Amino acid sequence: MKKQIIAIWTVSLGFALYIGYWTANLIPQTESVSHNVRSNYKNADNKSTSLKNSLGNKKRIRVTTSSAQENPSMEIIFASLASQLTNGSVDNKTIELIKNLNNSEFIQLIDQQLNEPMHRGNLYLLFKHYAWEFPLDAAQYYENNTATKEIKSLLRSALLESWSRVNPEEAYQWYMEKEYIKSKPDMDVQNIFSGLAEQGDLESTFDKLKMLDEKFFGLAACGISMKLKENDEYIDFLTRATELDNNKINIQTVAFWMRKDIKAVTNWLALQPDSPQKNNLKSTVLNQWMYINPQQGAQWYLDNTDSPQDAINVIAREWGRKDPQAALGWLEAKERSTAGYNDALETIFRSSIYTNIDFAMENINKLPNKNYKMTISKTIYWALSRDSPKKAKEFFDNSPYKKYIKKYKYK
Repeated sequence: MKKQIIAIWTVSLGFALYIGYWTANLIPQTESVSHNVRSNYKNADNKSTSLKNSLGNKKRIRVTTSSAQENPSMEIIFASLASQLTNGSVDNKTIELIKNLNNSEFIQLIDQQLNEPMHRGNLYLLFKHYAWEFPLDAAQYYENNTATKEIKSLLRSALLESWSRVNPEEAYQWYMEKEYIKSKPDMDVQNIFSGLAEQGDLESTFDKLKMLDEKFFGLAACGISMKLKENDEYIDFLTRATELDNNKINIQTVAFWMRKDIKAVTNWLALQPDSPQKNNLKSTVLNQWMYINPQQGAQWYLDNTDSPQDAINVIAREWGRKDPQAALGWLEAKERSTAGYNDALETIFRSSIYTNIDFAMENINKLPNKNYKMTISKTIYWALSRDSPKKAKEFFDNSPYKKYIKKYKYK
């Protein structure tokens, strides 16, 4: 379970950072949506009874004339913008030009960027702005596009990131109608539920979460939790989630709540009945506390356990991944006779190997006996073999445990 938790948390954040790299501060806040854009939604609602009708019965019309041709200055600007995008030189001035494009100009530039494999970030940026200004048209463009699966995925992510902020109800309805999209969890779910939660109707948002397949619960909870502000909102959401009995929802919610108010989280957790779910949430609290104040987190975890020996090992694992040197200092401050001391020491080394292998190599002699040193040496060698065969060979040649490592060397 712990490995699944870490994987979910890492993927979620990792992908968010990737998207943020390309798009941070590029989209205006919701309040700045123009009257014309809002009118588009109103008109679209009047003309159709469902998104399926409004999108499925239209064909994209390519417009060969535009304001760029009617206005020479705009033609020059448009040509300059196309050149900058092709060269990958997007700056704030370019962003401002993109914001003023009309529908046909967006389409021309997007079509152009589809053939620029080196500038996928530009394509994402363009389509994100297109979806902000013309979400229904952007959805239709996505539907009609015959690009590769990779490009389709990129366009869909850009579409839903913007649409979820402009009109999350429409974005949710559109997404839920696309069975071929809902094959595996992705950031689209997080973006949609972030937009829904921002509207402030937690009951309605939770009802929509219940309509999802269980495998989407963690990402939906992540999107909701990042928009909650008050402690009562977090407690309300966690209380509602009890009917689903889903650990992913609890973990994501508590992880975000920890960033807002540690005291409120620990007070709430203390009132929960003892259960495996509560123990999982304790580990989540500890994991998040490691980023804020590891010493406090470690002490809190020790103070709230029935098994200090197991608790020391859990702390060693969590802290060892993030800062093995500090974790080692914390452990060495305790008596060596402390229950679980040697196992915790090995756990720090084992946890550090894939995040700070130099620490493990430089401090291996601090392990208490030969057996521990042989086991960690083997793990170090395996890790080096995957990432740097040359360093692995150097480590093997200099290790006093060659015979032991050789028995387990990769073929």
